[in-house]
Amino acid sequence: MYSSSASAGGESTDWRRAVVSGDGETEGPVQKLLQCLEWVYEGALNGIPGVDGVEDLAQSYSAKHRCADDAIDSLVSWQIAKASTAGFITGIGGILTLPVAIPANLAGVLYIQIRMIGAIAHLRGYDVRSDQVRTLAFACLAGSAALDILKDLGINIGAQLTPPVSPSPERGFTYDRARREAATMNAG
Repeated sequence: MYSSSASAGGESTDWRRAVVSGDGETEGPVQKLLQCLEWVYEGALNGIPGVDGVEDLAQSYSAKHRCADDAIDSLVSWQIAKASTAGFITGIGGILTLPVAIPANLAGVLYIQIRMIGAIAHLRGYDVRSDQVRTLAFACLAGSAALDILKDLGINIGAQLTPPVSPSPERGFTYDRARREAATMNAG
């Protein structure tokens, strides 16, 4: 799934090359996306003019609700309303404003979602400034695609760590041997 493939021009399009080149220099669209995510995450953490940071947002919801679950439910509801409003407002101009509206909507929703993820992490007691929380916040944005990547990674690591199992009767159970063993256990 993540291996090299040849493009129409015959050159390799290995996904790892898009992130880091051989001499350690960064390049490509993946690096630009990561830089953008980092910039948005820093803005969500520290806040932007007129908007509180993640920790302040979490504390304001925590002060209004008796438990973290209620605070998170309320936070999610309001963030959904904000994202919906942002989508509506950026779509008002129709096709004439589309070239500006799509990037503006993406940036706004990305900021709202990262801020919400960070506030939930803070409400649950995690350090939102740690690399682990930052990485998991980005994984949350990727949704099920991140789960698929992590699952594939786990399968690949598991396959490398476990010894190969032969289906031969000398090395282990076959279906027939398993049936015989089950029949012996049931008979006795």
